[in-house]
Amino acid sequence: LLWSKSQRGILSFNPIKLNLKSVIEKKIANCKSAAENKKIKIISSVNENYSVFADEMMLSIIIINLLTIILDDIVLWIINKVYLIFFF
Repeated sequence: LLWSKSQRGILSFNPIKLNLKSVIEKKIANCKSAAENKKIKIISSVNENYSVFADEMMLSIIIINLLTIILDDIVLWIINKVYLIFFF
């Protein structure tokens, strides 16, 4: 639904100051069980002081999409543990 609205240009854009670490960690928490099922540990090392001026929903969608792509496409070879690390 959101993607459809964005394609038709009717998704509102409401940028606000956001704590980047907080947004990323919320989305990591949403993907935690999928990652654990694949024995993947997701670590965020984003500095707590980093803020961004962005639309919270759009930023969340971007982070969720990146996490989903990574979790869906990752191939575990011989390694038992894979770490996805966010550095900013």
